[in-house]
Amino acid sequence: MDVSSCSSKIYDVFLSFRGRDVRKSFADCLYRGLKDAGISVFRDEEALPVGEPIDPKLVQAIQQSKMSMPIFSRDYASSKSCLMEVQQMMECQGKGDHKILPIFFDVEPSVVKHQNDTFKISFTEHEQNGVDPETISMWKYALEKIGHLKGWDLQNFENGYHSKAIQGIISAVRGILKKPELRLPENLVGLDHNVEEVMRRLDVASNDVRIIVIHGIGGVGKTTLAKAVYNQLCHRFEACGHVDNIREASKEISGLRRLQRQLVSELLNKKLKFNSLDEGVRFMRERFSKTKVLILLDDLDNRKQLEFLGELNHYGPGSTIIVTTRKVILNLSYSQITRDIYSWTEIMKSTRKLKVLDLKACVNLSGCIEFPASMTLKVLTLEDCRRLRQIDPSIRYLKELESLNLKMCCEVANLPSELSFMTCLKELLIDGTSVSKLHFPNGSMKQLKTLSARGCKRLRETTDSIGGLKSLSHLALDDAIIEKLPRSIGELAKLESLSLRNCQNLLELPDSLGGSNELKVVPNLSNLVNLKELHLRLDATGYSSRLPQDFEWVSRLPKLEALQLSFTNHFELRLPGNFAGLSRLRKLTLIYVDLQHLPQLPSRLSRLSLQNCRSSSNSPDLSNMHGLLELELEHCEMANICGLHRLEALQVLRVSYCTVKTLEALEGLRHLRDLTIFHCSSLANLPDLSHFEMLQEKDIEYWNR
Repeated sequence: MDVSSCSSKIYDVFLSFRGRDVRKSFADCLYRGLKDAGISVFRDEEALPVGEPIDPKLVQAIQQSKMSMPIFSRDYASSKSCLMEVQQMMECQGKGDHKILPIFFDVEPSVVKHQNDTFKISFTEHEQNGVDPETISMWKYALEKIGHLKGWDLQNFENGYHSKAIQGIISAVRGILKKPELRLPENLVGLDHNVEEVMRRLDVASNDVRIIVIHGIGGVGKTTLAKAVYNQLCHRFEACGHVDNIREASKEISGLRRLQRQLVSELLNKKLKFNSLDEGVRFMRERFSKTKVLILLDDLDNRKQLEFLGELNHYGPGSTIIVTTRKVILNLSYSQITRDIYSWTEIMKSTRKLKVLDLKACVNLSGCIEFPASMTLKVLTLEDCRRLRQIDPSIRYLKELESLNLKMCCEVANLPSELSFMTCLKELLIDGTSVSKLHFPNGSMKQLKTLSARGCKRLRETTDSIGGLKSLSHLALDDAIIEKLPRSIGELAKLESLSLRNCQNLLELPDSLGGSNELKVVPNLSNLVNLKELHLRLDATGYSSRLPQDFEWVSRLPKLEALQLSFTNHFELRLPGNFAGLSRLRKLTLIYVDLQHLPQLPSRLSRLSLQNCRSSSNSPDLSNMHGLLELELEHCEMANICGLHRLEALQVLRVSYCTVKTLEALEGLRHLRDLTIFHCSSLANLPDLSHFEMLQEKDIEYWNR
């Protein structure tokens, strides 16, 4: 048979089998598994009619495949086309660039090797049907040779479980089809020693997922060393991939997404697309969580790139990630590392210029490591180290630290006093810890911008020292059991956002809250179900004439008794919502509010104060507020006080610097004890007050007689 060159390869595997049962069961599962693993497979979809020669397309497919995989079943030899395929496989293997991996489905290798049992019967039938002896001899020779090759005897492999056998077959094929080594510059000198040192540190026999970081300034040979190590290791892994020039490529629009797609496509040997980075991460976790991979990430620039390309929890046991970077990053997250590990001292000595240390989810870490005095660390992540109990006092040496992440370190009950030495700290994340008290020594952490203590369900106290965090812009105390906030919180002039969700023990808030001119996010306090008193002073710049709808939570505080809302930028704002549901509200103060759109007020309100408010005509109708005892109007623009005559229980009325034109309704207020009218220049006259028997205090001046 004339065989053309087998050097031009299109397929990775040529799959040969006989019989519908094999096709629909094992062969189909194997085909799908190989395809899903990124391995290109050719399989003949049509059975060859009896007496027909082998299709030239099948000959070409075998020649263009890197390996053939005949699946020998009991009736395999009954097919002349299958026997012709086997003969063609052997001829291609003789050319030196083709490999045969036999699978013995329901026959023993000896049956194929010696052509006995059902194979003997099939050859007898071929002879009776006129197949010439020379062809039969070539078929038998091919079967004998293949029967001696190493393959898979499914009846004695993985206890006959086909799914496990398929996994083993795919793994073996991927090993054979390993990627070519990365190109290195010629005439390299002195590289071998560095490669040996990296290999020594890697401990490639370990089942841990490992990251090794090679750092240094540009042009010192980081990439060359990383590629040399990659080439040494690539034959040991099930899948390999590398991404170059990450720092530059990430600057492009969708650059990081393209790099993620490139890496996954290389690992699977097929092109894939993702709609988002998060979708890519989910795919990587699902697809590679049990796969031993080798990845080279060249010129990594920040933590975000690592999250989307090389997080340790994406990959299976024994995986290795090689990182080159101009920054100094050590990522040991999700590892089994402990405080007592013998190499800590060596690691710390050799990484004095370390900038980022990530120990996230190191579940065996019970104590924080000791830090040398000369470290220049900027980011320390201990998130989800659930056995960690305390932070080593040596953290005081990290004078350049900018971010400390202790999220979900649930055994940590106290913040180290040494935090006072960390004058560069900008971010402190203690969510989910067991910290019970927040105290910051005077003058410490003046650059802190973010303090997040969400889910600290043992947090009982926040001291006045928090007012010393002059740069603080984001504060979150969700789920704490604090009963009150310190007044000094009003001194946080740069505070932009405050979150107090589910602080159900909080009974009152300081009236200084909102003193910050930078507060941009109205805090949602709807879960403070026990709150009795609320004072909010907010800068409403940017809200135009209406507060955002999420401010309606104010109307859902069931135990609220006193409410003061003040908007400091001199805009008259419309309040959304309905205050009528605040059945316990007794005292309400509104400052700089549009009275024309005032929400319905609770009928049992006893004290109402309106300051610097405006209405285009009259005040809101107060006629339903039969229990109102005190009414104060100051610097308000309105022509009339609607419903004043119905306030039969009113005892105190103070009207100053207002534009009201008449107060004739005063005559019906028989229980009035205190009356103040001051600088109301539009007021034309007053009713006779001589019959007000209960009036004790009267202060009336500067009104237009």
